[in-house]
Amino acid sequence: MKKINLDEILQAIEFQTDESLAVINKKTGEVYMITEEAIMYVEGDSESDCPEWIAELVEQAKNYYENEDDFVNLPSKYEVGEYDMMQEFAESLPDKLQRHNLLLALQGKGAFRRFKDTLIRFDIEKKWYDYRELEFIDIALEWCRFEGLKIELNESQKRLIKLIKDNESRFESIEFI
Repeated sequence: MKKINLDEILQAIEFQTDESLAVINKKTGEVYMITEEAIMYVEGDSESDCPEWIAELVEQAKNYYENEDDFVNLPSKYEVGEYDMMQEFAESLPDKLQRHNLLLALQGKGAFRRFKDTLIRFDIEKKWYDYRELEFIDIALEWCRFEGLKIELNESQKRLIKLIKDNESRFESIEFI
């Protein structure tokens, strides 16, 4: 089994859409983003007619469908639950005014936009994105542990994970490279 690059996992999880599926080839460690458009070319047996800009995605989609057992799906954006993440962040804030306003911003339609506007108003946007990054890392690491995948980390990720690992027992069984 090949080592999986954490940055690639994080990027794939973050940039999934309703029209795409992020998968990892367990044998090669490659991360694929399978798009509906690429699938249409594969299913229509018209791979040779596809534009050059999508040819690589079509080839990846074909590889995925021909060797599905070699792949595992990354958590979808629904499994990540960014709305819940935003709510947990707001609830974690010690400042009552910030906490109240962010929780209020999450009510009803347009919650994501209002949440971001409120972060900017209170100048805590960086704090949110740091929190969000840690949560995405946590999700990716837990998913890799569950799938039995080995993770390749860069130096800053190693330091960050060490800090988390020192404070949280849930990361003890993860093998870092």
